[in-house]
Amino acid sequence: MRITRLEILRGEAPQETGGRAPPCPAPRGAAGRAKKDLKMRVYLAGPDVFHPEALALGEKKKQICRELGLAPVFPLDEFVPPEGRSPAEHGLAIAEKDFRLARSCMAALVNLTPFHGPSMDVGTAVELGFMVALGHRLVGYSTDPRPFGARIAETYGTIPGERRPTTPDGYSIEPFGLTDNLMVDGAIRDGGGRVFLPDTPLPFEDLTVFRQAARSLAASA
Repeated sequence: MRITRLEILRGEAPQETGGRAPPCPAPRGAAGRAKKDLKMRVYLAGPDVFHPEALALGEKKKQICRELGLAPVFPLDEFVPPEGRSPAEHGLAIAEKDFRLARSCMAALVNLTPFHGPSMDVGTAVELGFMVALGHRLVGYSTDPRPFGARIAETYGTIPGERRPTTPDGYSIEPFGLTDNLMVDGAIRDGGGRVFLPDTPLPFEDLTVFRQAARSLAASA
């Protein structure tokens, strides 16, 4: 039997379950959204899982979603125990769990706030690309309103280039004024949403723009 790459991505290909029953696929795309009796399952993507108070922050965001009639899914809703696994196996098991949770949803609220540098969290970027390929509804938000290029310039400095400014090592800086790399903003747009930003920088834990993003997503349900 020939299995396509898209079937694998969507979780539709036959899988070895090791005696476990495979998870039931959640409704996706237009078919899923047409079921008005179901709340929209929303994956809360972002580096929030690394926050010192990750569970409390996640619960606050989930509560906002519930108040808006959404069914939130936070990555830490499921715990992957390290026992019996090497560090690498443990990490890959967490990734498998996160992909499964994201696949079970119909939409996502994506935290684009810079993390460990001028750009968004790289793991969240992977999830974003995964979910846009699945056809999820996507809405982004960040507590930092500065464009990507401005954050790079502030972090590394700039020098004049032939066509545009570059970092001191000669690599050009995107001049598009977008929230992050153009593929990030493009993925959000392809997912039918937009990016919500504050007028001035806010603390990572601030919920203002998250609430705006969640309202926008709920209005589209």
